[in-house]
Amino acid sequence: MSAGGDFALDLSKFAEKAGEAANAVISKICLDLTSNIILKTPVDTGRARANWQTGVNQAPSNEISATDKSGSATISAAARDVQNAPGNVFYITNNLPYIASLEFGLYRPGPNTVGGFSKQAPSGMVRISINEISRALRL
Repeated sequence: MSAGGDFALDLSKFAEKAGEAANAVISKICLDLTSNIILKTPVDTGRARANWQTGVNQAPSNEISATDKSGSATISAAARDVQNAPGNVFYITNNLPYIASLEFGLYRPGPNTVGGFSKQAPSGMVRISINEISRALRL
């Protein structure tokens, strides 16, 4: 699952308006968006948080076995890619097979779900984070 589409187009319009400060603004937006997604991801073992990976001009295509309950190590790893985001395509990807269930509520009923959604993130992570950033930027 990756963030993109209309948001990418709107971000390029914002960069045009920002002028010389565009690179710093784009880097901050990418880091804020990535951090928000990671921190909104439900935590059981921490594997879902740890599998948020970033890439510049190429989306990561693997799963990783690490766990990161706090999200801090994953955010730190993303910060390295964020520096190269301006002028490039920045990807935020999670390749776990169950990440779509976390985002779109496709779980079977269980103690940690309501109506197929995780109790920790009943409205997902990615869509909410993109909407929050877009509203903050008035895109």
